[in-house]
Amino acid sequence: MTDQKNNGSDTMDSVRFISLVSMFAASAYQNMGKLADPQTGKVERNLEAAQGFIDVLIMLRRKTKGNLSAEEERLFASTIGDLQMNFVQEKAKPPPEIKPEEKTKAEEGEPKEESKGNAGGAAKSEK
Repeated sequence: MTDQKNNGSDTMDSVRFISLVSMFAASAYQNMGKLADPQTGKVERNLEAAQGFIDVLIMLRRKTKGNLSAEEERLFASTIGDLQMNFVQEKAKPPPEIKPEEKTKAEEGEPKEESKGNAGGAAKSEK
């Protein structure tokens, strides 16, 4: 009976682990400008943050070496490889230019965010 409990626990750990890897990968893609921010719906590019998420995945792979199933190891290898290839492609692109009208809209939007009160500001500072 203990084997069945451990097997179920191992399965759930594997599912959680794959979810964790996917979460970091999605964050990296979002920061590369490949996915829209789910909260704002905007596509923004922050290559330093994207590199940070990739680095975390590389560190996790190194630290978990020898403790991964073949499926988990394949997931790590393909995810990190895809992220690194996309990162190199994004880094080669010129930074997006902000059009004067977009800059004005962005500047106008900032005071509106602050006027929401402390709750909105507190949530942003935690990110």
